[in-house]
Amino acid sequence: TNLIGCVLAAAFFVFTAALPAEVAAAMADISRHAVSAGAGENFMRAIPAGVLIAALVWMTSSGDHENFLIIFVFTWLIAAGDFQHVIAGTVEMAYAVLSGDKELWSLTVRYLLPVLAGNIVGGTFVFTLTAWGQVSQEVKTGES
Repeated sequence: TNLIGCVLAAAFFVFTAALPAEVAAAMADISRHAVSAGAGENFMRAIPAGVLIAALVWMTSSGDHENFLIIFVFTWLIAAGDFQHVIAGTVEMAYAVLSGDKELWSLTVRYLLPVLAGNIVGGTFVFTLTAWGQVSQEVKTGES
């Protein structure tokens, strides 16, 4: 449903006059940049985003922090590192497709699937380390 929402948001921007012409041109440029890499590069750029989002979820679920600041910092890190995230990037991908700039099949294979896989790999890494940290002492001593 997140991906559907992203496509609907992109459709709103492409098919309505909600954006001034200069903003629409900037969105087109951003979308082209976001989806311009090949599948391998997209996969590798998605792993750090998966790590960051998994860490973000882990940190905000503890309830001991100021969530807005954590979300802001982690989102900034993803943007500053030019990393790829499947949800945020789907708006850019859909914008490129719906505006006629790119083809859906090509971006699905070159962008969407590799980014999804990279995010899963990165996120799984963080949760694996977290789970291991919680049980490692018990495993080493043979306790249950």
